[in-house]
Amino acid sequence: MSLRRLFLAFALLCLAPSAFAQADQPQTDKPQAPEKTPSIADKTKGMQKIDGFVPLYWQPSAGKLFMEIARWNEEILYLASLPAGLGSNPVGLDRNQYGETSIVYFDRVGPKVLMMQPN
Repeated sequence: MSLRRLFLAFALLCLAPSAFAQADQPQTDKPQAPEKTPSIADKTKGMQKIDGFVPLYWQPSAGKLFMEIARWNEEILYLASLPAGLGSNPVGLDRNQYGETSIVYFDRVGPKVLMMQPN
C-alpha cells in the first residue's frame, strides 16, 4: 500500500466520527420560552436576612451568601481589604491592608449582573 493511500485512510478514520457528531442532537424549530426569574421572596425563602446598605441573605445549608441589589446604575464606593495575611513580608500581604478604593455600579446584562467601574 502506498504512503498516499495510507495517509488518506488515516485521515478518513480521524474525520469520520466528527461528521456524525451533530446527528445525535434533536432538531427543534420552535424557540424555547425564556425561564421565569423567581422573585426575591421566593428565592430567599428560609434564608437568614442580614440588613444593611446592601441587604444580604445567608443560606447556611449550602454555605451561600446572596446580595439583593436595589440600587441599579447608582454609583457606590468599593473597597477591598485583606483582614488576615502573612504579616510584614516582602510579598506585601500585610494584615489589615486596604486595596484601592473604586467607584462602581451594578448593571444587568441579560441574566447576568455586572459590577462596572466607569473610566
